[in-house]
Amino acid sequence: MLALLVLLTWAGFVFVKAVPLPLPQDAAGGASTTNQTATFENVTDTGFGVSPTLPGVYKELYFGLFEQGPYEYAAGQPVGIAPQSFPVEAVFGYSFTSPEGPAYLTTNYNTSAVRSFQLFDFYFGCQARYNYTYPGGSEVTLAPQNCTLTVSGFCEDDTSVPPTSQATFDFVPNLNVNSAVGISYSTMMRAVLPDSFRGMRTVQFSAVNSSATALSSPAVFVDSMSYAVTHAAEG
Repeated sequence: MLALLVLLTWAGFVFVKAVPLPLPQDAAGGASTTNQTATFENVTDTGFGVSPTLPGVYKELYFGLFEQGPYEYAAGQPVGIAPQSFPVEAVFGYSFTSPEGPAYLTTNYNTSAVRSFQLFDFYFGCQARYNYTYPGGSEVTLAPQNCTLTVSGFCEDDTSVPPTSQATFDFVPNLNVNSAVGISYSTMMRAVLPDSFRGMRTVQFSAVNSSATALSSPAVFVDSMSYAVTHAAEG
């Protein structure tokens, strides 16, 4: 417990009294705020790209259309997008069979005690979608790609209205070569959100390929998502 020491005097004597300080509170309604970082390291994985945790509630928010992101290796070396925090990352639009986006974070789920949240920053990278039908394997489809990621924030549960806040980020791969198979991989880039992404109820993520030769929207890997959740005031 944090406390403030107050000096009191009475009849020539000096007393020290500890006065408890309040916990951090939101300006409106006295609701408490908790900082979170989603690194996905404790996301349960039950198989290749299959997780009972994602999509689902993780770190107090519901992660919609996000999957546990398998970090790919070929001949013992990486391909695709390397996670910011090893060894796990999250992904949306991973394969041609993945649901179409946008992926989203939301406070709107059955057991939620979260009133709103502020998204500060995260790391991301784009690659070609996984093709399960490629003969002999699909590592060649995992090449990093240029893309533009749009992040849209909504202060209400209704996402059919224009977003309250919006930001775009251009990903350019920082290419490294897997020398064993001649396939490139890339590290992630950091995306920092403006202060307008405060008081959000839902934040959506969508991406398009920057290359005119790309055949589909990219798979988008994310990691180390930093945000603060504001809980509804008790009572």
